[in-house]
Amino acid sequence: MFYLHLPQREGLMLNHKQVLIILTVLSLARPVVAASGDAPGWVFHQDGSYIGKQSLFVTATGAVLKTTLATFIIKPKTGTIIAYNEKNKTFVEMPTRDWKKTFAGYFAVTPGSKVQKASGKTIISGMNVQQYKVFAYDRAKPYETDEVWSAVSSTIPADVVRAIADFVDLPKDLGLPVKIIRGKQTGTPVKVLDTIKIDKAQVAASLFKVPAGYKKVKTEVEVLLDESGEGGAADLLDGLGEPPPTPAKSKAGLKPIKK
Repeated sequence: MFYLHLPQREGLMLNHKQVLIILTVLSLARPVVAASGDAPGWVFHQDGSYIGKQSLFVTATGAVLKTTLATFIIKPKTGTIIAYNEKNKTFVEMPTRDWKKTFAGYFAVTPGSKVQKASGKTIISGMNVQQYKVFAYDRAKPYETDEVWSAVSSTIPADVVRAIADFVDLPKDLGLPVKIIRGKQTGTPVKVLDTIKIDKAQVAASLFKVPAGYKKVKTEVEVLLDESGEGGAADLLDGLGEPPPTPAKSKAGLKPIKK
């Protein structure tokens, strides 16, 4: 508790109680302004064999994926994704369709695949999570290529969920992917994505903005590679766009990048 000492004027004497009443009235009269611009949302704490640990921040207006390669701002309204790299201070904005081409070798399902709802179900932080199996065909014979677990939440707008699913090139009606297992037909399936925990949280508005002073570049390669052109990002980019393995072409399965 603190007290405000006002100068006394002739004929005007205020006691402590009156001063507190005046201050309360004044505070109620002022408009309430959000201190930080943060928005309520979700944080998905994730891991994977290719990129490693990452965090997906989701609000009613969009999503931000922070990875060891870069930070990706997913913008449902414009259909674009901004990526910026804190190491080389660069950023690029491209349509989602172009990003899908970049990461197709690691996240996308095989073209022409069929997705079937499986029996697996669970609940994570109040979200219903459903298992799906992805099948491709070799001479009209189906074989399972991938396994996807997706979350459905009534609090996350459909356009945001579709934008996230579209980024990893999954069918838009599956929900928000929380686990992806690739190479199911091989001897060593790879867990591309795994969600360890989901938290409700206030998401900082600053995450949706490129930091000041970053240089805009023309290609994603300029953003994803560090200044030396070496490291995990270079290894990952070497294989981007490659189709997933088939039983006839691969027995060892997909190989994760070196960390």
